[in-house]
Amino acid sequence: SLELLKILREQNGQILSENEEDLSCAYTINNNKIVWLPASGGKGIVFEDEATMREVLKNGVPIEDDNYNPFKSNQEHLVNIASEINYWLKILSEKLDLEIDV
Repeated sequence: SLELLKILREQNGQILSENEEDLSCAYTINNNKIVWLPASGGKGIVFEDEATMREVLKNGVPIEDDNYNPFKSNQEHLVNIASEINYWLKILSEKLDLEIDV
């Protein structure tokens, strides 16, 4: 993030938008590229343009934040965990690259 903040200063970064849910911000810089910074954590992304940023971020942030809370982002699946067990087995299988059979 320090490098991205330096780029914002050097290239007259202007805020484009702020995500109300996760408080991340997108900034335009001189060459029409977009700098995306999360509210916390040490990583961000430079996108070629706004359309590319919106396409990538529409499915969620592709960066794992050190403060990421999987329980908050998956509340709808946790409310009825007994009926959602297949969902969680699928996620676990994908993360571990294993076929889990219960």
